[in-house]
Amino acid sequence: MTCVSTANNICSTVVGQLFRYDDVNMQDIMSKLAVFAGAIGTNNIVNFFPVLKYLPGDVFHAKLLASSAKTVSDIFSQKYLQVQSSDNSKDGNTDSFIAVYRKIRSQKIAAGVKTYMDEKNLAKIIFELVLAGSETSSSTIVWCIIFVLQDASIQKKIFDEIDNNVGNKRISCWDKVKLKYQSAVVMETQRYASILPAPFHHTCRRGV
Repeated sequence: MTCVSTANNICSTVVGQLFRYDDVNMQDIMSKLAVFAGAIGTNNIVNFFPVLKYLPGDVFHAKLLASSAKTVSDIFSQKYLQVQSSDNSKDGNTDSFIAVYRKIRSQKIAAGVKTYMDEKNLAKIIFELVLAGSETSSSTIVWCIIFVLQDASIQKKIFDEIDNNVGNKRISCWDKVKLKYQSAVVMETQRYASILPAPFHHTCRRGV
């Protein structure tokens, strides 16, 4: 459920609207995210020896991952990139990442500035935001909850910081600068836990 809600929030940022959880596109995205999380670990060797992807069958899941990536990319490129035309940006509509991206691109082109902000690059950025952002963000949330539940003093510090600096209103991204302890807890979670399907070894070089 954490992964579904996280992916839905990222999708709403990208296209400017939330999916219904029974939406066919949302279900397709979640099924492909599950495939990525389960198969990407065995695919690492293909990144170092690309020739392995040409072996018969799909021992290292390279073909499975490529198929899943294409499905997610097609959902956004065919359904949303075409629907949200650049006319929306010209009207000042910046309710999504797509609209803002196209608006900035239009400004650069109008100013005669060379830019690589084309539709192909936009599709690639969206793909990476959805696939990479959903899994890592949801894993961070889950691990953070697990760690915090083990220490009541940390729970109290987080609660007091939110209560003193934000109060009863809904927390927004602008409140992050006020919640320094909460931010430190999240960053320590990402350092200490395995939030990636195939993470690199990491450690803290000195006590903090």
